[in-house]
Amino acid sequence: MVDMMAVLIGPGAGDELQAMKRGIMERADAVIITKADGDFQIQARRTLAQYRSILQLLPSRSALWSPPVLLCSALNHTNIDTVWTTLVRFRDIMHGHNELEKKRAAQRVNWLWRILEDELMQRFKGDQQVAEHLQNTQNAVLVGDISVEEAAFRLLDCFAPPRT
Repeated sequence: MVDMMAVLIGPGAGDELQAMKRGIMERADAVIITKADGDFQIQARRTLAQYRSILQLLPSRSALWSPPVLLCSALNHTNIDTVWTTLVRFRDIMHGHNELEKKRAAQRVNWLWRILEDELMQRFKGDQQVAEHLQNTQNAVLVGDISVEEAAFRLLDCFAPPRT
């Protein structure tokens, strides 16, 4: 659970679409291009332009905040203060509009469901009744004797028969 997701990216970090495919950019509250110094300055500026373009294509997650793309260099102490100011400004804006509290509440509910799903799956896989029927059911699906849906419901019924 996080209040803000700051994505740190090195200059010339490769295929920008890879980051989009992984879903990282959709969750980013800020993108920070690091090592924008020395021989990496030109690459860092190109990377900055690429990520700004990517973020413009994505739908906004908040009417209060648009994720900035920033350059910085820890080596030269360049724009570190700008990055910090941006992080603090995000917190202040979101906190001031109760967005952090809403986000935390949603994250708690999401966490609840993840725990339930994980625990149910663990219990399901460890259930003796399921274990006794699993291999035959999988084989029946493989050869096409039963549909995937029917197989799933058969196994679920072994684990927790429907209540009447």
